[in-house]
Amino acid sequence: MEFVSAISTVGNTKTVANEFAIAFLQAVTSDPDNWIAKVSHQFVGQCFRVLGLNFNVSVQAFSQTQDHPYRDANPNYIFDPVPLVMTELDKFLNRLPLLLAEVGELVAKDSQGTKFDELTQPLPCYLNLILKWIKVVQAMCRNMQLSNSTSGDRFLCEPLARMSFSILRGLAELLPKYENISGLKGICLALAVDVRYGIFYQETCDVVVPPMLDIFRKHYKTFCGTEKSALDFVYCILTVVMSEDNCYIKAYEFLEAMIRQFAESSEHSHYLRCFTNELITVKYIVLQLQTLKDCNSRPLLLATLKYLMTLQRNIASTECFTKRFHEELLHVVLRMSVSSVTVASMAAKVYITLSQRQHQEREIAQHILETYVKIPENPRKNTTYEQFRNELTRYLKALIQHFPALQEFDFYALVLTARNVRVELSLIAAQSASIIFEMHMAEYSSLPVARDQINEFLRCWPRILKAASNQNGTRPLIYGIYGLIDFDAVAECDADLLLNLESSCLDNFLNDDTIDETEFHRLYVNVSRSVDATGNIQIHTTTSRALRDEQASLQLQLNNTDPESPEMQELLKEYAKSYMRVHAVLMVNKLHVRYVADIYETLAKFVLEMPTLNENITLYGAESLATMLVLLHGDLKDSNDEMIERISALVKQLQDFCVSELSKENIDLKRAKFFVCSMLILHINQLPYSVLDSAAYDEILEVISSPPRESQPELLSNTYVADMHHMFRLLMKSEKFDIPTNRIWKLLVQYKMSSIKYLDSEIKELINVLMEYRIESYLHCMSVIQFHIYKDSNVNKKGSMALSAHLQLIDKNSSTLDSWLLRFFIFKDSLNLLIKNMRFRRLEVTSSSQCNRLLPLKYILNMVVNLRLDDSHFLTIAKLLHVLKDETIGSQENLEIENFITQISTYKYQAEDEHLEATKNEYFEGRLKPLPPGPLNFWQHKTLYTADQTN
Repeated sequence: MEFVSAISTVGNTKTVANEFAIAFLQAVTSDPDNWIAKVSHQFVGQCFRVLGLNFNVSVQAFSQTQDHPYRDANPNYIFDPVPLVMTELDKFLNRLPLLLAEVGELVAKDSQGTKFDELTQPLPCYLNLILKWIKVVQAMCRNMQLSNSTSGDRFLCEPLARMSFSILRGLAELLPKYENISGLKGICLALAVDVRYGIFYQETCDVVVPPMLDIFRKHYKTFCGTEKSALDFVYCILTVVMSEDNCYIKAYEFLEAMIRQFAESSEHSHYLRCFTNELITVKYIVLQLQTLKDCNSRPLLLATLKYLMTLQRNIASTECFTKRFHEELLHVVLRMSVSSVTVASMAAKVYITLSQRQHQEREIAQHILETYVKIPENPRKNTTYEQFRNELTRYLKALIQHFPALQEFDFYALVLTARNVRVELSLIAAQSASIIFEMHMAEYSSLPVARDQINEFLRCWPRILKAASNQNGTRPLIYGIYGLIDFDAVAECDADLLLNLESSCLDNFLNDDTIDETEFHRLYVNVSRSVDATGNIQIHTTTSRALRDEQASLQLQLNNTDPESPEMQELLKEYAKSYMRVHAVLMVNKLHVRYVADIYETLAKFVLEMPTLNENITLYGAESLATMLVLLHGDLKDSNDEMIERISALVKQLQDFCVSELSKENIDLKRAKFFVCSMLILHINQLPYSVLDSAAYDEILEVISSPPRESQPELLSNTYVADMHHMFRLLMKSEKFDIPTNRIWKLLVQYKMSSIKYLDSEIKELINVLMEYRIESYLHCMSVIQFHIYKDSNVNKKGSMALSAHLQLIDKNSSTLDSWLLRFFIFKDSLNLLIKNMRFRRLEVTSSSQCNRLLPLKYILNMVVNLRLDDSHFLTIAKLLHVLKDETIGSQENLEIENFITQISTYKYQAEDEHLEATKNEYFEGRLKPLPPGPLNFWQHKTLYTADQTN
């Protein structure tokens, strides 16, 4: 009965199984009472041998007990199976029990029912043999120290589990036909326990888990009943830490498939109850909770969520899923909303389904918002308000798919108008309402449901705003919702609704002294937008008159109050608040000049002649005064010399004042914004005595390139920066303004390089303006930018990406001809700049042998490498390289210039080849872009002419 050598050499498993069965039956029938001792000893020994284990137990000792010190005989064992042998072993152990069962059926036909017949039944005898193996495994594994990494025990479990699996797979083939054979079910269950040890080892786990789950699925009556064999096996899979997720996924897919299978037929209800009653116990729920909490694997999360969805359908109550479990589902929605929309959506679906079985809609909505607030910041790496809004939007959208009630305003209105609501809930409800409003507004004209929701919310908006007044931080958000309205669309549908809102907002604007700066900033802008849609222009007249009357009253009181008295400070606070209103109206150009003439003198006095300690008078006053001077200058009559002189004097005073303030150290962002914008307003409108010299211009560039950091609310800080950049772009558009210096490159070089991310969008807009209005300035800047990025030996990926972003803007915002020429001009200017730099740094290189001034040469060819230059272009480049070569010093620079000349030569040959091919074939395209046809415009001709003169 020696099978190891046979399966290793013969290769015909069927023959080996037949011969073993014959020998086995001969041994059984020759000694029906005592065969087991010798045969079991030999069988176990053969199993040990195929696994590479030593088996030194005598037949007599083995017959008395199977508990022996097997470990002592295998002190340095490592399981290293031969794949081919293990495959043949599996085939052998699959074939053998089937063969013995078939023989047993034939023998049973001629059985006389004698004791001999009973003792020699082939299959029961084989089961007795396997029982000995099970006892050996139990003896070896009973006291093993698997958790000790230095213990040799952990190396012995793997082969035993592998062999038990091979035996079980063969016996499972007998089910269900032979399930009535005494002992078969018990032995299968015992072997399934032994196979679990294989789960602890990655290689064996991959081999045994999929077929074991198939066995459980196929023979569910044996393994999925009250014994819970399959569930215990799955539990073991889910509790073992593995480096890969495949087995976890297969385990959850198995559970889901079995629940579905049992639920399809009432005759399987017993198995369904056994399954679900066990799966809703704490030990299983904790496993899913941990997966939801820690796992980022999309396939595993999806498998887990699908399993949970199927499980909840087939249980009477979902109380086993705790509040914390629900929160972890929401964590998954948030965490996976970017990396996997499918997983986030599925998590949302499971959460909503479970919650709806336990809670009312209002409770669910509140829990969704509260959980978002409770989620720690670590999973969320929001650095800006915009990122926070985007994240919350994704979170809400994922949940709204399965919970439409979350997009209805009733809940938000209830929270925002209720008393004693926690500040956190109020804030997140206001943010969510703002996002939902924006979503509905986008569909206002196309979806009646969205239109009804918007209109209903806007009718409640004044009441919500009034209630929000006492809730810290929510009122600016409610005002922000007013700014999200598509006024033209709403006016077309319900103009009266907007008129009512205009009246409400104007009343707040003029009379609510609790409005703060963040609310003031956009309120009248949005009122003005609404008026543009409704045509209710009378509102501007009403506002102007109210502000004029308020200013007249305040001026009278200020003139009649002792400057040193406490009452004066209170009056100045009221005056500052009034000027915040005046400033808001001026910024939308809705304050008529006739009202300005009555109030500007007092303002000029408090800003320029008698500065107060009230910062808002200084800041809002400066920008308001600049705007008033523009209005007054535009309304001047030619004969009014006195007024011209007065305006000119104030312009000069205001400009000097702003320059002086900007030059102070540690100026904060708010002050910088107002002084920069005040100066820019004067120069954009070219008022007399408004001269922006290089020092003041550079000061402005410095501020808008690196805005001061401070503790202002992020949204307000972003607004300050956006306002400065907007004004600066208007200055660049002004044809009458001559740029005093070329240092604007210091701002442009920040594009895609600054840590202040919101600067990118502002600089991008500026580049678009420069390309339209000041192309030559941008052309010069690009060569400087390229030089500064590439002058360091450690050119990082960020720098290369920044230059690519510039080139994309060039291609996007210019014609094909302009784009081609711009690239060549930038390349040529870069070489010229490099020559100037080498001459400037000549002393530096002579004092250091390690200095290499030609580092930019490694990269600047990328600017033109896809252009098909002609001989004249290459001649220009050759002249520049000749000058450049004359300036080189040292071996490093010589090597650098030689490498560059080699690259240029290769590039030139390629261009010449394509030129030649193009002359032969008019349809030839090539890899390089030829110079597009077309006449040169003024800047192109000027640039080429200047280049020729220089060369």
